[in-house]
Amino acid sequence: MITRFSTGMLIPFKGLALIAQNQKIRKRAVIPIVLSFLIFLLGIIFLLPPLFKDVPWLAAAAGEILGLHRHGSRIAIGLRWLLVVLSYPVAIFGLFYALFLASRFVATPFYALLGECVLCERKIKVKKAMSPRSWLRLQIKIFVVSLAKTIVFAVIGLMLFLISFLPGLGLVSMAGFLLMAAFDVIDISLEALEMTFRERILFFMQELPSFVGLATILGLVFLVPGLNFLLFPAAVAGGSEVLLRSKIRSRP
Repeated sequence: MITRFSTGMLIPFKGLALIAQNQKIRKRAVIPIVLSFLIFLLGIIFLLPPLFKDVPWLAAAAGEILGLHRHGSRIAIGLRWLLVVLSYPVAIFGLFYALFLASRFVATPFYALLGECVLCERKIKVKKAMSPRSWLRLQIKIFVVSLAKTIVFAVIGLMLFLISFLPGLGLVSMAGFLLMAAFDVIDISLEALEMTFRERILFFMQELPSFVGLATILGLVFLVPGLNFLLFPAAVAGGSEVLLRSKIRSRP
């Protein structure tokens, strides 16, 4: 379990090494990195200020629901301010996750090419010859599936954001955001292997310590401004490490 957790934590660094060492992977990573950078930059410029403005209002609304406004004691006032303070980290995590979903959606075809390239270069997948029509059909299918998954994840993310304003559930909400992001990162490789949804869920359960490790490092890197736009393409490339180690363990 500790080994798998460590594997998950090292995924972004493994991805950076693959991008730096392999020219084919590096070419496939350029467009996702640029798109991620632009989306995160625009999101921080246009969405972060309104978020800081609205969080106190949302926290106050949550306090009213909990009945804190009915009490004028110092304890109640302190709890209201504590709720506001604790809501900021979760709100920022929620914004970063929303930007991640946006960058993932916009760059879906390029992430698919990056994931497939890494799997082929690491001998996890054998590349199939495809006609232009078959390739286009596959990309449309991937786009549609990605759109549906983005909508579902956005709904779950909104629910996590709302429950984050309830006392004691902020950390649960952040953990949910990070696990969803970890699943979505590695899911690109699972998608390249044409795994069914059921197979992907089973893989998630089997390799849960690796996903938790990846979620942990995602949370830590979120705290370092400027690394987010590079983190996700690197994590997509490094996600193949979980598949490779799982393949090795499954050998007789």
